[in-house]
Amino acid sequence: MALSPGTRVFVAYDLPGPTLYHERKVLASCACQRGWHVVLTPDLDMYEEQISLENSDLQSFHIAPPGDGTFPYGLDRNNTYCFRGAVEAQRMAQLELDARHAAAAFVYLLEQDLLFRQFNLYLLIKVLPWQLLMPVRGGFVLRHLVWRYVEVWWS
Repeated sequence: MALSPGTRVFVAYDLPGPTLYHERKVLASCACQRGWHVVLTPDLDMYEEQISLENSDLQSFHIAPPGDGTFPYGLDRNNTYCFRGAVEAQRMAQLELDARHAAAAFVYLLEQDLLFRQFNLYLLIKVLPWQLLMPVRGGFVLRHLVWRYVEVWWS
């Protein structure tokens, strides 16, 4: 599900200890239809995040009701890390422009396509029927693949 730009979401990460919800403001959605969005944090960091049940790093998430400063049911300033004020209009306009460009770098994922992220290098590859796993340091990679798209994301 693609969230509209401007939507505020509170995400809780699957970490030990008391649950703390982190506010995210959606700046842009990717066309992949897999819940990937370019978000803004209260620290004004901008990055991609999968706001979806497919994201195993999330314990839960809640979409905020419309209006700045509002909270989803059960959340308040005591259990959230949220924006403390509005972002300057010119800065927000630049962030939104940058986010739309970043979201456009994601391409629509077909059923047999995989998106890999390694060392801030994004690779979209087509998996062929004779795929084999090849062990490498830190995990596995698939060999006998046709590369379809490469996008370098510098953060």
